Amino acid sequence: MSETEKKLPAFTTKIDDVEVSIDMTRELIEELGAQKVNFLEVYRLIESFAHNLLENKNDSELRLENEDTKAFIDLDIKWQDEKMVKVKILDVDMKQVDQEGLPVRPKDAKFDFGKIEQEIEEEARALEAQAAQAR
Repeated sequence: MSETEKKLPAFTTKIDDVEVSIDMTRELIEELGAQKVNFLEVYRLIESFAHNLLENKNDSELRLENEDTKAFIDLDIKWQDEKMVKVKILDVDMKQVDQEGLPVRPKDAKFDFGKIEQEIEEEARALEAQAAQAR
């Protein structure tokens, strides 16, 4: 089976005049079904975070993780141009989720921007250096 046959049509939405295409492989959709997770809910979850995910307008890979449940979603974000971005859901892991041990109100999900944070720190240091030279 070819790669295109393994994919379903992407979920598409618009965020701040940017067309956002979100997709995942059929294999991942089937795996979610086996975990009793509706794949459309995963699309909607990514859509709800899209404004924050797309803020820096850079291609990136990142992980959304919930501290309480240990559930995570791995994403690959690729900008096609200023008005179009593709978000590929690489993995969704809810295998460690233990519903019985969860608090009533889970803590906020945390973003692990990894590489993005490093780039922001480097850019901040470069701007500080430029400001120091200008003085």
